[in-house]
Amino acid sequence: RMLGFSSASNTTRGSHFGSVPSNFIMDNVNCNGSENSLFDCPHDASDNCGPTDGAGVVCTNITRINFPIELRGGSTSNEGNLFIYNLPVCDDYWDLRDAYVACRMLG
Repeated sequence: RMLGFSSASNTTRGSHFGSVPSNFIMDNVNCNGSENSLFDCPHDASDNCGPTDGAGVVCTNITRINFPIELRGGSTSNEGNLFIYNLPVCDDYWDLRDAYVACRMLG
């Protein structure tokens, strides 16, 4: 619910929505899908990622909330590379379970 969405319909890797900065907030995110926040999922705070390693999502059921998480680069507000506190999330291990949690964080 962090971004105002309730579910994910797709996940992207490889900075699909455009190049991202080289400083990442998390790497190797490995959610089981039931978490309320990506911070509740196993992940690494250090990374081995670069500008073409941004994780992205396509979310459904848009609402909006106040949290420093956003999607950037998508053609609509429900898709894009995922940023938390203005830092991208790395796509290592990124899958649909992680995207579900990200979309829940989004709303």
